[in-house]
Amino acid sequence: MLRIVVAVFMSCISAAYALGIDVTVNGVKLELNADGTAKVIPYTNSLNRESYYAKEDIVIPDRFTSGGQEYTVVRIGARAFDGVPLKSIRLPETIKYIDESAFSRCDVANGPLILPTSVETIGESAFSSCKASIPAKVSLPYVKTIGKWAFDDSEFIDELELGAEYSSDNPAVSFRRSKNIKYISVDPENPNFASCDGIMYDKELTKLIKYPGVYSDPELVIPGSVKSIGEYSFSGSNITKVTLPEHLRAIYQYAFRDCENLSAITFGSSLASIGQYAFSHCAALEEVKLPDSLERMDKNAFADCGSLRSVKIGNSLTSISVNCFRRCGLEEISIPENIRVIGDFAFGSCPLKNVILGSSVTNLGIGIFDQCAVIQSITSLASIPPIVKDQKIFNDDAIYGQCLLYCPKGSYDAYKSTDPWSRFAVEEIDNTSVLDVTPDPLDGSEDTIYNLDGTPEHTPRIGRIYIINGTKRVFNINHI
Repeated sequence: MLRIVVAVFMSCISAAYALGIDVTVNGVKLELNADGTAKVIPYTNSLNRESYYAKEDIVIPDRFTSGGQEYTVVRIGARAFDGVPLKSIRLPETIKYIDESAFSRCDVANGPLILPTSVETIGESAFSSCKASIPAKVSLPYVKTIGKWAFDDSEFIDELELGAEYSSDNPAVSFRRSKNIKYISVDPENPNFASCDGIMYDKELTKLIKYPGVYSDPELVIPGSVKSIGEYSFSGSNITKVTLPEHLRAIYQYAFRDCENLSAITFGSSLASIGQYAFSHCAALEEVKLPDSLERMDKNAFADCGSLRSVKIGNSLTSISVNCFRRCGLEEISIPENIRVIGDFAFGSCPLKNVILGSSVTNLGIGIFDQCAVIQSITSLASIPPIVKDQKIFNDDAIYGQCLLYCPKGSYDAYKSTDPWSRFAVEEIDNTSVLDVTPDPLDGSEDTIYNLDGTPEHTPRIGRIYIINGTKRVFNINHI
């Protein structure tokens, strides 16, 4: 009985608040409420709003009279201007609430889109993919909450000011890929966040939260106090080079995703974890040297880095995650002794020619070299053939016939009797000195190729391991 009474009471409140009356003022459709407020709503019929908004300068009224009662416009309703072209628009200082997708996919042709300083809440995706011909400063001194993806991929903010009451679990999610922001400032009285040189941090400056999309110094040295890089913090920015602090411990998911100009990154010696997709789609990144401190690297961490040619894996990492280096530019990879597990498609679609798997590798995911169409050799240093998920290293069976497999001396029968290793042409090598033999550089010229016992090799074979210029490598056509 109590539940029925409460339901009836709430229904009465809702009916008293919403009049169910719509009016049009200055070409803008408004919904009237019993408390004397109004909100902008989308047109659903009678007016071709796309054509109208593209031709007219839209001025949303702050107050107006209808039926003898005055109303104040306090809200831009959900999808009010979603996907429509705007010639120009002016929002009144009475607006407190901007609902989800209100200006999503808008394009203001003439002038800026300036948000009122009176705004208190901004809904999810409210300005996602929104553009303006003239980016402008957005000052939000009274804003309290901003929804996820609110300004994702937006291009109308030049400078961002946040007030003392602003609070969020992760502001970077709200401002992901905001391309034109040059500077972020936060009220010093804000208990949660701070800004330093235009970059947003937590209050203690231990976590970098948001790097402006077009920051004036694209080669960044992060302050030594920072212990973590937040998710989406650099996503889509113009940064070209970054030096991470020595005491940095964590890089969270998506942190540098879509940083298309990032060509170099220097890791500190304390980094312990890299989140999923942290550096994915960094098209200009050429070299990665992971520190020995790194213990965890999640899926797709460096996926789709097409220019990535060189990767050095540290000594503490024990697994390479799913899709970790998929669709990178790697031609050779040497998996160190500490790695035990390699996840599904970890090196798929790379132009790999030669691969060395360390002696501790025990498990390989499905298709770890899927679509590696030019691969010439795989050298497995494990005496016991690693277990391969679904017995697939390649999804194209023809590749097994073009790729030589080298295994440790005495392991030929084990590999030839185990799928999918039995599909390869298998040869044994003596790998006892792979990790500890280094030639004397005075024994010959820089171009001398050595066997693993330190003797010069004058007729090297493609796919075998030699010491070339002081480094143990698989010999390929590039060394001829």
